[in-house]
Amino acid sequence: MDLLKIALAISILLFDVATSASSSTPLNCSDTTRVCTSFLAFRADRSVPLSQVQSMFDVFPEDVTADEGSSPGYVFIRKNCSCLSNKEYLTNTTFTVREEVSSVYPVVAQSYQGLAFLPNMTRRAARAKAVVSLHLLCGCSSGLWNYLLTYVMEDGDSIESLSSRFGVSMDSIETVNGMSGPDGVVVGGVYYIPLNSDSGIAPSPAPAPSPPLTTFSGMMGDAFDMEKPIVFKHEEILSSTDNFSDTNLLGHGKYGSVYYGVLRDQVCKVLTFAAEKSLISD
Repeated sequence: MDLLKIALAISILLFDVATSASSSTPLNCSDTTRVCTSFLAFRADRSVPLSQVQSMFDVFPEDVTADEGSSPGYVFIRKNCSCLSNKEYLTNTTFTVREEVSSVYPVVAQSYQGLAFLPNMTRRAARAKAVVSLHLLCGCSSGLWNYLLTYVMEDGDSIESLSSRFGVSMDSIETVNGMSGPDGVVVGGVYYIPLNSDSGIAPSPAPAPSPPLTTFSGMMGDAFDMEKPIVFKHEEILSSTDNFSDTNLLGHGKYGSVYYGVLRDQVCKVLTFAAEKSLISD
């Protein structure tokens, strides 16, 4: 009987953690074609390599900026944000489970600090090295500001301190988050900070390197050393991306949309080109 009570208590605790992780609701939207640049503030220990953050949020090195002056350390992640078919602003990523767990919710809650949740709300176990699709909370500005920054409220934070830190008025923060005043902030809750500039949270673009001089012999050598491309059938790609579902959408780039998929037991990113109707997997 005691063991049963302990097991029940653990189950309730896990449920509470999972519920609190999804207590912050996404921003609503109406235009399902809307795509914008957004930012997420992630608290990262200085010992954590930026490559690990890049992997967690499925971004490139140039999309991550460390806030050297903050304590604890923060990094700002740039992600494309979309108005999905359920009329909510979200972006996607994938997470690899390190070891077998009976429920992935506490793992996601702890790892992403409230910035992410699972699209499928059914509690599920996960085996070691399983790849789980996640939604990240993001937002697009209504036009009054250029960007929205997703921020998880920490102990000691206030609307006034966030206003001072990010150089935006308290009224603006309250307006975006539907608040009637600066009081009543919830530690662990997700808030959206409006920004007129990405200064300080986005890296400056590096100058493009000059292309190296290429000789004819070098071109021939490169050509012979190249591996043949792997060709996938269209049906394979549709199956691996669940018919390009929103759940598998990782983001939008300059040339098209990027989806998560598993092709022939290999995790891939599938890039679609809308104009040419062609596909590339990486």
